[in-house]
Amino acid sequence: MSNLINYFRNKKIKRFLFLPLPILFLFLFVYEVIPWISLIRFDRSFNTYCLGNIISLNKNKNPFSVSIGSSRVRRGIEPQLIFGKNEVENDKSLNLGLQGKSYKRTYSIIENLYKNGINPKFVVIALETKNLYLDSLVAEKQNLKNNNYREDFINEYFLEKYPTKKISKKDQKKVLKSIKNIMGREYFSTAHKYSIHRNNFINRVKLSKKIASNIRSPLSKTLFLEEPKIYSESFDLPYIFTKFVTAQRFLFVFNRAFQESYIYIKEKLTNSEKIKGLWMGDICWLERYGSRNFQDNNIAKMKPFYLDKNYPPGSNNLQILKRSWEKHNNLNVPQPKLKDLSEYSIKRIIHGFSFGIPGLEYENAILGRSKITKYDLKIIDEIRSIIESNNGKLILTSIPRIYDRYPSNNEIIQIKSLYKDFIYPPKSIFQKINLAENYADPTHLNNNGRYIFSKWLNDQLSSF
Repeated sequence: MSNLINYFRNKKIKRFLFLPLPILFLFLFVYEVIPWISLIRFDRSFNTYCLGNIISLNKNKNPFSVSIGSSRVRRGIEPQLIFGKNEVENDKSLNLGLQGKSYKRTYSIIENLYKNGINPKFVVIALETKNLYLDSLVAEKQNLKNNNYREDFINEYFLEKYPTKKISKKDQKKVLKSIKNIMGREYFSTAHKYSIHRNNFINRVKLSKKIASNIRSPLSKTLFLEEPKIYSESFDLPYIFTKFVTAQRFLFVFNRAFQESYIYIKEKLTNSEKIKGLWMGDICWLERYGSRNFQDNNIAKMKPFYLDKNYPPGSNNLQILKRSWEKHNNLNVPQPKLKDLSEYSIKRIIHGFSFGIPGLEYENAILGRSKITKYDLKIIDEIRSIIESNNGKLILTSIPRIYDRYPSNNEIIQIKSLYKDFIYPPKSIFQKINLAENYADPTHLNNNGRYIFSKWLNDQLSSF
């Protein structure tokens, strides 16, 4: 027996026993830390950290709805107006809109909701309808190959159409190049590096790698295993090749996760009081947005989340929430209103029209022709699957921009044939929203527009 004890006291054996520890650490980091830290990743206002707090605060709750998307969702949907037919009977709604967008991030957020016992009745997601319009006008794309036609096109549909900042002679070339890139990236795929040809393997590879390396796309343990198949089917690439693309994406996220972990620990230990934003329990709000309160006498003030007995937060969360509501109620920031469109650059205005370029005729357009739409459809299928497996219902919608055109009946039919969950305001509601007084800037609604859109959305959810 003593010989056996002496054997295990041998230094070499001790060293051998510690060998698995780095491997164990690496496994835990990959399996637990990367999915979380890549979702929580930091921005200047720490909005994603706020998102983590909202999820933590609402553990094991059943909100009526959860809205997920970009800052257009955050500023376009008021969760306290989304309660179904009876505000008293239903639980609260949450708005998890953040700056930027990514369907993979949307999937990861939904995955985290269910992991924390949060089971919303409806999950409302902003659909990237602009992707459906890429290459939808075949004849127009062909015409744009002619330099003279393209210059006339840019003048007619962009430069002469919008009252934007005056362009100096020095900047004209830069602006024209920027417009060409936006046109070629978002509407006609004519820009060289975004060109999508069915038989061009290199361009399909570039597009798949561009999608895979999107920094706003976290790593989901569930979805990650499906990614090679999704890339392969979306971009017509060999399955064995897309495995390498997925592996490259993993290494990219892995590297970034180490950097993000350092930032998280540093800010948590040294800078927690300087984190910006108003963490109000149901939405991540910024002071520059002004108050959430409406002018309507019936709902003059938003209800402080921390006073709701059905949502008792922990002591730390309580302090954050109280501090946020106090700041919010003392805000002297005026309600943002879109006063002069000439303050904005042409690039800001023409970037990302929801339903194609205003002024063009899309009645007979063929929507959803691009590879990017094929990719979107597969990710949305995965999102729908996880929601329905948890007895929820997916709702897809789009929040109008100031210059958006209203889609024709044929376009709506085509969109719904691709995305059965899609709903969009009728023309009467669209016309009420689509006024300068309802926008904070060309892209985001202010409280006036937010109220109109949220009331319409609530009516739609109540009808299901």
